[in-house]
Amino acid sequence: MTGILSIQSEVAYGHVGQGAARLALQRLGIEVAAVPTVLLAHHPAYPEGFVGRILPPEELRSLIAGVLLRAEGLGLGAALTGYLRTPEQLLAVADGLEAARALRPGLTLTVDPVLGDAGRLYVDARLAEAIRTRLFPLADLATPNLFELEVLCGRPLENLRAVIAGARSLGLPRVVVTSVPLGAERLATLLVEADAVRLVETPLLPVDLPGTGDLFAALVAGRRALGTETGIAVSLAVSSVYAVIERSIRMQRTELALVAAQDALADPPRIFPVTPA
Repeated sequence: MTGILSIQSEVAYGHVGQGAARLALQRLGIEVAAVPTVLLAHHPAYPEGFVGRILPPEELRSLIAGVLLRAEGLGLGAALTGYLRTPEQLLAVADGLEAARALRPGLTLTVDPVLGDAGRLYVDARLAEAIRTRLFPLADLATPNLFELEVLCGRPLENLRAVIAGARSLGLPRVVVTSVPLGAERLATLLVEADAVRLVETPLLPVDLPGTGDLFAALVAGRRALGTETGIAVSLAVSSVYAVIERSIRMQRTELALVAAQDALADPPRIFPVTPA
């Protein structure tokens, strides 16, 4: 049995944060210990805005410590972080992950640095530096979108060469950069490693749905936890997310149609291959 510790937002309605990651990981056959960083009624993009509460750092410490007491029963082999609201939360999570790594030395960590998208920050700007200095040194892989990578690098990344250089500047063994435009009608997801760059290319879909990044990061983390090579994991994750978005468009949903499209999480109907960049 493989288990993942997932630390990110929890919503009562919709499919962002744990609402995207939990089902995806479970459909891959992975047990999930889901620790919330915020408890919200729904995604804050709705007209009502932020409805809920931010968990205090000490509560996060306590929840993570409690999960670690059950690490053996969970089969804990990997961790995933997503939406964090404050630098203080991040420090508590980093401490918890260090304790997890000490308890389970082979534990892998995927960091989804949820900072914003489309030119807009969602969180305290101080989080970017805290992610770089406190979480990335613990991580095996990060999954920023292009805007988040630019925030982390502190500069615009205007072409593919700059994106690759920016990803390598983060100092991780591997970085997966999503939402990289290839002309007007194509998108690339780049896997940047020390000695190789690969990409998965898809058509651009005319929709912007919340939770796609959360879903993608969970699928990559889950596939890798099951032993899938990283490039193949990225290809399968992109293919699954694409299928879910297509289904959501057909159903005219404003949230991911994750339940309706759940078969695509484990078995995407169309595979977008990973190729050398």
